[in-house]
Amino acid sequence: MFCILAGNNQLAGDAGRYSLRFLLTRCTRTELYISRYVSCAVLVSSAMLLLVAGMCLLSLRIDSFPLHITMTYGLMILLVLIIYSLPLLAFMSMFSALMSGAMSSLLSGSVMYFIILITSRWLDDDYPIAAYVLPNSLKSALYDVTSAEIVLNLSGLAGFMLTYLCIGWLIFSKRNV
Repeated sequence: MFCILAGNNQLAGDAGRYSLRFLLTRCTRTELYISRYVSCAVLVSSAMLLLVAGMCLLSLRIDSFPLHITMTYGLMILLVLIIYSLPLLAFMSMFSALMSGAMSSLLSGSVMYFIILITSRWLDDDYPIAAYVLPNSLKSALYDVTSAEIVLNLSGLAGFMLTYLCIGWLIFSKRNV
């Protein structure tokens, strides 16, 4: 939910205020779309870095593990969180390109996310492939770092991210801003 909340206003607020046309005179739509996604990813990654650093400090204070083990585990968790958040941010950039307001982008993105999630869980018994509509299906496989399927799961997350970004780009490229 943090990624959905953080990614809701990549383009929607500026599109609603019609201030994107001032930016488009200095850069292309592609540069604007990609830079907004990258800046949102950096912002979310920075927040996650602060969160993981705080948790590592708390773990050092409470647990008796050595510093290098705690920091290595913290870096692994940070990497998994960042990789897992990128498709969700791309999902929200798709809705941000579609809507003309930050709140409408947040509402439509979160409602669509939960509709897809509930529908895929409901259809899971009859159609097990329905679980792979959202990147949530790959989350549990990312915890096991020693798994041989880690490359397959990472490429799946990259596929989700690129699919959402391409759909969002198609929407944004056709939109009158």
